Amino acid sequence: MRLKNKVALVTVLLRVWTGYRPPIQSEGAWCFLGDIKEDQGRAAAAEITSQGAQAWFVRLDVTDEKSWIAALAALIDKRGKLDVLVNNAGINIRQPIER
Repeated sequence: MRLKNKVALVTVLLRVWTGYRPPIQSEGAWCFLGDIKEDQGRAAAAEITSQGAQAWFVRLDVTDEKSWIAALAALIDKRGKLDVLVNNAGINIRQPIER
């Protein structure tokens, strides 16, 4: 377990995350999922926790600096540090970029 006792923040696209247990979980990290969709985020964290890993949800709008500050404050309040950031949030537009 290479990430045992490490704290990770993963910004997520929740519809991709559902049903997926990322390697960061199986490596022993305490994982915080950051997204704007609170109900889905809490459900994803609960699903991961039910599989034996450690996961929490923090509300995070990656386009807003104040949201980052609040999310990191919540994370540090709960675990005291941040070791890993996986900036995975984004949008999925399925059309040519020129439009």
